[in-house]
Amino acid sequence: MVRWFSILGGCVAVAAAASFAPGAVADDGPDDRIRRLEEALERQAAAMEGLRRDFDAYRREHPPGVAPTDDEIRAAVGAYLASSGAAELRLDAAAPPHGLRFGGYFHWRFQDGSEDASYFDQHRVVLTADADITRCIDFEMELEIEHGGVSDEIEGEVVLEKAEVQAHLSDLFNPKVGWLLVPFGRYNLYHDDPINDLTNRPFTARYLVPTGFGQPGIGADGAAPFGCGHVFSYDVAVTNGYRDAFDAENGVRDARQAEDENDGKQVWGRLAVTWETGVLDHLETGLSGTYGLYDADDDEAITGFALDLLARKGPFELKAEYVAYHYERDAGAPPDAVEGQSALWLEAAWHFFPCAWRSCRSCLVEDTSLFTLVARWQTMDLDDDVTGASFNDDLSAWTAGLNYRVNERTVFRVDHTWYDAARDEDRTEWTVSVSTFF
Repeated sequence: MVRWFSILGGCVAVAAAASFAPGAVADDGPDDRIRRLEEALERQAAAMEGLRRDFDAYRREHPPGVAPTDDEIRAAVGAYLASSGAAELRLDAAAPPHGLRFGGYFHWRFQDGSEDASYFDQHRVVLTADADITRCIDFEMELEIEHGGVSDEIEGEVVLEKAEVQAHLSDLFNPKVGWLLVPFGRYNLYHDDPINDLTNRPFTARYLVPTGFGQPGIGADGAAPFGCGHVFSYDVAVTNGYRDAFDAENGVRDARQAEDENDGKQVWGRLAVTWETGVLDHLETGLSGTYGLYDADDDEAITGFALDLLARKGPFELKAEYVAYHYERDAGAPPDAVEGQSALWLEAAWHFFPCAWRSCRSCLVEDTSLFTLVARWQTMDLDDDVTGASFNDDLSAWTAGLNYRVNERTVFRVDHTWYDAARDEDRTEWTVSVSTFF
C-alpha cells in the first residue's frame, strides 16, 4: 500500500510542477509562452516516466495472484485523499458516467447595407448538450434559435442542427446515428461563429452547404497516424440527401429536406490529412465527395466534390474552400433547370497583439487576447448555364475585417464587404458583431 501512496503523491507533484513552474507568470509573447509550455511538458514527461518505472516495479513485486482487491484500493485512495485535504473527492470505479452537460454559443450583429435599412439582429443562439451513455457511447446535440425564434410576430427559426449517438470503438472506427452534420467540406464541420474571424459565413456555407447542414442518417469517422507524423482522418455519412429544388437565388437551401421524397439516399464523405511539414505550424488538406439520387423517380443523380485547405505559420493563417455540384437532367426537364453550381473562397489572416499590453490584465485583456486583420475573396455561380440569373448568380465579393478576441471564447468584429454582381449594381455592407461560447 505504501507504493500506492507514493504513486498518488507523485501524480500530485507532477500536477503541481506543471501548474507552478518557474516563469509561468512572465509573458513576453507567443514564442516565449510556447517555449515555456514545451519545457513544462518535457518536465512532466520525465516525471511520468519515473512514475511508470515505479508502477512496473510494484507490479513485479505484487503478481496478479496477490494483487490488492478493489475495496483495498478504494480504501487506500480514500485515505490518501483525506490526508491531503481532498476528502470531498470520491472514487467509484464501478459507477457508469452520467449527467447531461450544457453549453452553446451566442452571435449578435448590426448590419448596414448600401441598399437596405440598417438593423440589429440577434442572429443566433445555439444550445449544445452532451452526455456519456456508457464508457464508449456518448450523445451530442445542437439546437439553433435564429433571429429570436418563431412566433406570430417573429419570422425566425428553431432547428435541430445535430443530434447523434456515437460509439467510440477505436481511433479508426467510430459509428454514429442520428441527425448528423453532413461531412462535405471543412466549414460545415467547424462552423461555430465564435471561431470564425468574419461576421458573415462564406458563400459556400450560405448557398451550397448551408451550415450547420444536418440530416438524419448513419455514418462513421476515425483517424490514424501515418508516415513521419502525418494524420489521416475520415468522416462519412448516408442521409436522405437533397430534393429537386436547386435555384439561382438560394442555391441548395430549398433543396434540403428532413423526410426523403424517394428511395434513393445520398452518400457524403470527407477525407483529410494533417501534414507534418517541418516548416508550417499546421497544414490540413481535405477532399470531399457526394453522390445520390435527388428526383422523385430515382432517375437523376447529383454528384459533387469539395476541396479545402487550412495552413498556419506563426501569426499568419490561410483558409480556402471550393464546392461544386452537377445535377443530371433528362430530356423532359424545364429549359431553365439548374444543371450545375459552384463557389470558391480564399481567406488570409494576421493575428497580433502589442507586447506592451500583455501586462495590462483586466476583464478585457487576458493571456490569450488577440487582434486579427482578415481579408476574404469569394465568388459563386448558382446557374452554370446563365450569366446573372439573379443577384446571387455570378456574384463576387471582397471582405476586410478587424476583430479582437478577449480570449479563445469571445470575439468582437468590424467588417466591410464589397459585392460585385453580374446582374445588378454593386453593393457594400458594414457589419459589427459579437460572438461568444458559454
